[in-house]
Amino acid sequence: MLQVTLGADWETIEKSRREIVQKSHPDKVRSLPPERRKALIDHARRANDAVQVLLGLRIQEKTRTSQLHETIEPAQERVLLRMPQVNR
Repeated sequence: MLQVTLGADWETIEKSRREIVQKSHPDKVRSLPPERRKALIDHARRANDAVQVLLGLRIQEKTRTSQLHETIEPAQERVLLRMPQVNR
């Protein structure tokens, strides 16, 4: 759909989406036969939908990572506070 490799960075994904949408802009496909015009517009719509799904997953991952840090950091502090000081 987006013609990017697995694990592509966000910039590459967004660049691919923009290229697809630009190629299927109604002003650029106006002279094409109706079937081809509809196919290109549908492809652009699916590309936009795919990016929205990926964006949602990206936000979920950032939230999960943030929540993980919020859980780990207090636990680390508790462990560090219990560790005896070693005098040299």
